[in-house]
This record gives sequence, C-alpha cells and structure tokens, in this order.
Amino acid sequence: MVKMIMNKKISKISVITTLYKGNKYIEQLQKMIERNAEVLRKQYDIDVEYILVNDFPDEDVILYDERPLNYIVRVQNNEVNSGIHVSRINGIKNSDGELIFILDQDDKIEKNYLLSQYENLGDNDVIVCNGYKELNNYNKVIYRDVLKHHLINKKNIYLLAANQIVSPGQCLIRKSAIPKEWLENPQYANGSDDLFLWLLMLEKGIKFRVNREKLYVHVMTGENLSDDLKKMSLSDKEMLDISEKKKLLNAKDIKKRRRLIKYLNVTKSNDTTRIKKYITYLLNIDITILKIYAFYI
Repeated sequence: MVKMIMNKKISKISVITTLYKGNKYIEQLQKMIERNAEVLRKQYDIDVEYILVNDFPDEDVILYDERPLNYIVRVQNNEVNSGIHVSRINGIKNSDGELIFILDQDDKIEKNYLLSQYENLGDNDVIVCNGYKELNNYNKVIYRDVLKHHLINKKNIYLLAANQIVSPGQCLIRKSAIPKEWLENPQYANGSDDLFLWLLMLEKGIKFRVNREKLYVHVMTGENLSDDLKKMSLSDKEMLDISEKKKLLNAKDIKKRRRLIKYLNVTKSNDTTRIKKYITYLLNIDITILKIYAFYI
C-alpha cells in the first residue's frame, strides 16, 4: 500500500480509552501506547497524549507508570457512571490532538499502529485498518480481502446489513471531522455510538480510507456488547429516535435501519419458528441479499 503522508502539519495524536473497572488493563494499555509513541517519534516530531476516562467513579485509576518517557498520560474522572458515548465525548472535548484514536480497554494494537495509520491517512479524515476479532484465543481476520475492506464506504450496508467497522479502535480520525451532532447528542444505552458516528460521517459525504495492514485486535469477551442482540437493539433504537427527533439522519435511512432491527429480532431469536424466519427472509429480500453479499464478498 502506498504511504500518503498528510500535507497538514500534525503536532499531537490523542488516544482515548474509556475505563470501567479497568485497572486490570492499565499495564497492557500503557505499554502499548508507550511502544507506539516510541516508534512514531523515531520518524516524526509528533507527541502522543493518552487520556484515560474513568467511568467507574467508585474506583481510582492506578497508573502502571506515572512518568512515561514517550507520551503524556492524563486521567479524567466522570462524576457519575455515564456510559461509553458520554465518556468518549468527554475525552475528545478535553483532548489537544489534531488526530483522535479511540481504543477500548480490552483491545490490542501493534507497536506500529499509530505510525502506519498516520502515514496512510494522507489528507483524508478517517483511516480504517485491518485486524482480527479474538474469541476464546482464536483470531479471525476482520476483512478477508480488499473488496470486503472497501465496504466501509457503503452506507446501505451499515443500514441494512451490519456495521462494517468492528470498533473505533480500527480508526485514526481527524478531530475536526467528528460531527458536532455526535458530540452534542450522547447515547446512554451502550452499543451503537460508533455506528452513529459512521452514519453521520457518511451522511456528510466523508469517505473512509483503507489501511490493509493488520494492526488491531478486537477482543470479543463477556464484557463486550457486540453480540448481545437485545442490548444492541435498544441502543440502535435510541440512536434512531434521537436522529428522527432532531433530523440528524436521512428519514429514509432511519426507516431502513428500523427494518433491520425488526428483521434481526425475528431471525436471530430462539423463540421464532423456522417458518416465520423463512417468511421474514422472503418479505425482506433486499436485507437478506445485502447480508449475504456483505458476509461472502
């Protein structure tokens, strides 16, 4: 892949992690950021700041190393438990970097993550790397090929099939490109805030650039919401209700996503009969085809 060093001068990258009972992850997180800052500084005069947003006020964050050599670390405490979206917003609003990297507390990155993402971003607003989904110590590649990776720019796939970006941890984002609508309309049901961000960006015509390097590991654990259908449906519904009330997303797009929620609640439920599932597949043939296409491409 051709490197695209951006034309605009960048002085700092802000890494933001929301912590919830997260002290057990601190050592691994800080070591990953330390290594990344070191690799980046060997090539570019760019500082790295690490903002840890503590969303469990009953527990103090205990830093692994209070005097890191290659980056700045700051702990920001929410006054009350506020959820992932609010915590991410708080971190971004208190960040100084021109570029934002949102890293979940239990995920992993390669030591050259920031360097590779920076060098391939160019003058684009978002770059999305490849990586793995880890479940029970088994790693599955996120994008099998470049065609699959390029689905990140197809809004209809997000609306009628599935979120094509597993986690914000795959992305380096220009801070100025983060829509104010996302920053001013927090969700309180965890799960869909990242989908909300991508849809708002795609609505504004922002294109995501592909970085084919496998730099990121999304750990699928019991603490991860990605596979919890009921919770994700509630979060999706909140996102759509906010968007409909404040006219943040196209009305037709909101209708499409509501159809997908109903479709999934029927086809993924253990209480649904096989016949009812088949009828739902046929009555929503456009969704069925898109989901098959997005999975097998």
